[in-house]
Amino acid sequence: MHSHSAHSDGRRPVADLVRAAKEAGLGFLAVTDHFTAAHWPDLDAHDDIVLLHSMELTSHRGHANLHGLTRWVDTYVDRPGHTMVDVAADVHEQGGLVCVNHAFSGDQAWRRFDTPWDAVDLIEIAHLQQGANNDAQIGLWDRLLTSGHRVIGVAGSDCHDPADPGQALGRVVTVVHADEGSERGIVEGLRRGRVSVWRGAGIDMHVNGAPMGGTAAAPGGRVQVDVDVRADEPVVVFVLRDGLLIDVVPAADKPGEWQRITVEDRLGAPGAYYRAEVHADPGRNDPQFWASSLRDHSSLRAAGNPVWVRPDG
Repeated sequence: MHSHSAHSDGRRPVADLVRAAKEAGLGFLAVTDHFTAAHWPDLDAHDDIVLLHSMELTSHRGHANLHGLTRWVDTYVDRPGHTMVDVAADVHEQGGLVCVNHAFSGDQAWRRFDTPWDAVDLIEIAHLQQGANNDAQIGLWDRLLTSGHRVIGVAGSDCHDPADPGQALGRVVTVVHADEGSERGIVEGLRRGRVSVWRGAGIDMHVNGAPMGGTAAAPGGRVQVDVDVRADEPVVVFVLRDGLLIDVVPAADKPGEWQRITVEDRLGAPGAYYRAEVHADPGRNDPQFWASSLRDHSSLRAAGNPVWVRPDG
C-alpha cells in the first residue's frame, strides 16, 4: 500500500519493487511515488501481479496516498486556493481512495486540520518504520471511528529500497478480501472495509454474521463476535467495542491452524462498532486483570477492521 521507485525518492526501478513483492508472496502492490504518475507506464509492463495506480500527496502539513486513479491528480496543496478537499473530490470522481499516511511522523505528521475526515477513506494504522507512533495512529483511528467516521485501517511499508531489510516488502501487509483479483477489485475491497493488517498472524472477524466493514443487526441487543485467527506463535486476541476492551482471550497454541474465538456482548448504544487485534502473548498477562494486558506496536501481529452494529436491523 506504500512504496516508492526511482521515479521519485526510491532507490530502485519499478521492476525491482515488483520482483520483491512477488518474492514476498504479495498479491498486489501500490507504488506511491511523490507528486507524479510517471511510474504508471512501468506498472503496465507487468501482468502477473495486481498493481495499483497510485501516487503520494506530499505537503508541508502531511502526506496522503491516492489509490485507484485513472489520471494524474494535482497534489500541490501548499499553494493558496487548492486544498485537500479539491484533491479528495478529484480522487473520488475517479473512483479512487484517499489514505492519510504516518499521521504522527514529526514534520511529516498529518496537520491538514482543514480537511474533513469524511473526505478520507483510509488511514495507516501499522507503518513498518514508525515504531511507537503506531500506537498513536491506532488511538487516532479509534477516535475517528467513535466520532462516526468510517475510515478503514491499513498497513504501509513505505518502502524506498526493497533490498533494505528495515523496509522490506511483506513484513507488514494489508490483506484485502476482494471479489476479483484486479485493481478495481482491490480498490472496492478497501472501500468496503473487508480489510485486515497482517504482521505475522492472520485475522478475520464477523459480528452476528456480518463481515469486517459491514453493519450487523443486533435483535434484542445481542451481539456475537467471532474472531478467526491463525498464528505461528502464542497469541492473545483483544476484542474492543467503541475503542474499549471488552475481552482478552488467549488463543490455543496451534501453529499454522485457523481457530475461532467467540465473545458475546450486549449492545449498550446504537452505532457501536467492534474490532479485534491479535498480539504476541508475553506470558505475563494476569487473566484476573485482563484490562491491563500488555499490547503495543511491538506485540501487534494482526488487526481487523470494524463491524458496526445497529440495535434491531
